[in-house]
Amino acid sequence: NPSSMFVISILGACASLQRSIQKEHCKLGIEVAKAKGVKFGRKPIFEEKLPTLKRLLAGGASDKEAMTDLGVSRGTYYKMKSMLADDRVTSC
Repeated sequence: NPSSMFVISILGACASLQRSIQKEHCKLGIEVAKAKGVKFGRKPIFEEKLPTLKRLLAGGASDKEAMTDLGVSRGTYYKMKSMLADDRVTSC
């Protein structure tokens, strides 16, 4: 039916317009927040745990014990360990 197709086309166009407006507002809000200095994304959890890892490794803890004590995944643990080994850390 042509009239129902017309109504569906109009509704689709309205939905598309609404989504474009939402995207624009979101983009503007992010720009304003960044200008105010707001940081986006997750804070890296391992930076605050690096001194503890350094102490554990100096104390002779095994990798498994250190992972358990720190409460991090295997991937995060080995990333932290390589950062310490490469002297890429200046905070601890």
